[in-house]
Amino acid sequence: MPSRILIISDQSVARGGAEAMAVASAIALARAGNMVSFFCGDEGESPALREAGVEVVAVCGAHVRQSPRAAALFNGLYFARSRRILAGWIAAHDDSRVIYHVHSWSKILSPSIFDALTTVQHRVVIHAHDFFIICPNGGFTNYQTHEGCDLAPMSGACLRSNCDKRSYAEKLWRVGRQRIRAHYFDTATAPASYLLVHRGMLNFFLAAGVRPQRLQVLHNPVAAPALARTPAERNDTICFIGRLDPEKGALDAARAAREAGVKLRIIGDGIERAAITMANPNAEITGWCTPDEVNTQLATARLLVVPSRWRETFGMAVVEALRMGIPVLISDTALIARDVVEFHAGLAIDTKNIPLFATVLSRLASDDAAIKSMSEHAMQAAASLALRKDEWRDALLAHYRAVLGE
Repeated sequence: MPSRILIISDQSVARGGAEAMAVASAIALARAGNMVSFFCGDEGESPALREAGVEVVAVCGAHVRQSPRAAALFNGLYFARSRRILAGWIAAHDDSRVIYHVHSWSKILSPSIFDALTTVQHRVVIHAHDFFIICPNGGFTNYQTHEGCDLAPMSGACLRSNCDKRSYAEKLWRVGRQRIRAHYFDTATAPASYLLVHRGMLNFFLAAGVRPQRLQVLHNPVAAPALARTPAERNDTICFIGRLDPEKGALDAARAAREAGVKLRIIGDGIERAAITMANPNAEITGWCTPDEVNTQLATARLLVVPSRWRETFGMAVVEALRMGIPVLISDTALIARDVVEFHAGLAIDTKNIPLFATVLSRLASDDAAIKSMSEHAMQAAASLALRKDEWRDALLAHYRAVLGE
């Protein structure tokens, strides 16, 4: 067994799937009797971590989007404070049985953490919640054309592609960040291991040169199935859960819901909040909610919409809805979309096509039989697409033991 586990995450307060899984893993592992520390880029304000007995090591940095431009430019490429604090922790605590589990690094911590991890790469586990470790923009998506991208990452064609959601200049900055990361941590040769949240990610990592023996698929955990199916066919509210950022597609949902004349409840917050309110004044925006509050909101939902504009890898909101019997209408670019359709638990469409999106919402708003059928299949789908929390924890420990050669 590991002597200690260091969880590495940009944030200690969950505002996305990667951070939520990082915090959940630290708490679950600590409660199982393991010595766990949590290295984070923010101020380490999570009371749940401290209540679980997890040591929090905080860099006290700022998100690149919330920093002055010059600071964001340089710290995003190499945040020296992250490297210094992490290197200090390693010098003080490392032994041959310490595991370093990286969940996220691109928002605050920067590639500098890989500089600090150079000497312990054989005990590093990269949890790929997205594609940032191999793709400059993290999504294998061209955000200018809103199409999937199949270019080899960091190839000449990739470098020429204006795929960034903001500008080509920012794409070049992201390329520079990848080159710095690769200088300290080459995904093709580094002896680290990778946990992928969906099997659909495998081919992308193989194409990026990651050796297959270093790849393992590990589905995210979900709470125990609901005791009874939510009768979604009796509800009339469409729900969206997540950050209100362009790649999440909440604005598309708002426009489609207004055109369809259906009720929309948005659980989350972000930079598109004002634009969403302008596009659909009737849309309810709750802001961020606790997991229990989300479950309460989902209990009144007819349908969850997941209109992501990038290759959504897993989508915790999807399985959380399915386990309660809430059908899902999902973007056909999401990796988990095929699973939803195969289990007859929802539909996958081009959610960027607002007239089509609105037409499907309008139809499902009145088709109780279709909603009931998908709802009845949803709970079975959730059981197949996600692990129970104890199974997930045990799978993590088994992976750590394999890394240590036990």
